[in-house]
Amino acid sequence: MNRSRISPHVSIEQNKNGYWYALVDRPGQREKSLSLGTKSREEAVARVKDTTIEALAAHKHSRTLTAEVASHLMHDRALTCKDAAEEAYAALEINGLRPRTLLNVESVFNRFLSSQNLNDLPITVIQRANVDAFIHKECESTGRSTRKGYITTLRMVFKTMMSMGIISHNPADGMRVRTDGMTQDQLVPKVRHPFTTEEIDALLKLPERGTFWRCAIMISHQTGLRLGDIAALQRESLVGNKLRVFTQKSEAIVEQPISDELRDILLSIPHEDPDEKFFWPDIELRHACYPGYLSTVFGNMCKACGIKGKSFHCLRHTYAHEKLAAEKADIRKSVMSELMAELALERTRLGMGHADSGTTKGYLEGAA
Repeated sequence: MNRSRISPHVSIEQNKNGYWYALVDRPGQREKSLSLGTKSREEAVARVKDTTIEALAAHKHSRTLTAEVASHLMHDRALTCKDAAEEAYAALEINGLRPRTLLNVESVFNRFLSSQNLNDLPITVIQRANVDAFIHKECESTGRSTRKGYITTLRMVFKTMMSMGIISHNPADGMRVRTDGMTQDQLVPKVRHPFTTEEIDALLKLPERGTFWRCAIMISHQTGLRLGDIAALQRESLVGNKLRVFTQKSEAIVEQPISDELRDILLSIPHEDPDEKFFWPDIELRHACYPGYLSTVFGNMCKACGIKGKSFHCLRHTYAHEKLAAEKADIRKSVMSELMAELALERTRLGMGHADSGTTKGYLEGAA
């Protein structure tokens, strides 16, 4: 092994795979080994020299000294939970996590840190007990499925921190939701009920809601598109009497027919900039910055109509219910037509005394 003394208290050593480690002397204890995450000796030396010896020795819970950790240790202080979270969010964004999903992740993890008063404490103080207290005390009014989602979110952030060398273990690993003390309503996943025709009509008749909400309700009802996809609807998506849209969540293009009325409303929307690609640029920008804003507005619209327990996503369920009913009717009609045709052919064969229906079909060729 290639080992070099960098200072009176720190050496660097290269392992068999070519990676360099910092070995920190600690009086009365075994030396502390920290991965420098590089195969370059120059980079390894620079990282050690950019970090105070005291900070290196104090950061005993970490196994890896990444550039992110080193930048904080340079100031002779441990990485705080809040700072570590920001580092993890940035990494998740670089790794391709969808913006809306990332905002939800940030919301849950920030709530976790605040509820446990961890923001300004070193990241290494987080224990499994903090996760347990958040899931089973702070979130005791939420249902089982919501808590499971929170655990998944925390586990993902901690896993990202581990990959960055910020922490050495995942406090949320193996965590499960305890069901003791939960009500039956909390144990059963929330069921989304579709809107009735009367409820949709009431929402469409609300005054002073603007073109966006009228179109949004009609689009979701007729195509099943999500609110976020509608907010970011582009003018090129309108193709004749169809909407052809790339959906963010499923990362797929869907093509759905729309009514003449909806098409005409979309075509009548004025645009000050002829090169503007969005139908509602202001709505798209606001939704991108504040994803929960539109949902809150729609919730207030439902309250104004006396509609309880439903969200905009229920319009997607309404579309699914009506689409299924229509498909069943088409299939039933098609099957009945085939059965009726077969029965008519069989009766004609019997009337003509043919031995098989093939002969009878020959007689019917060319018939209107």
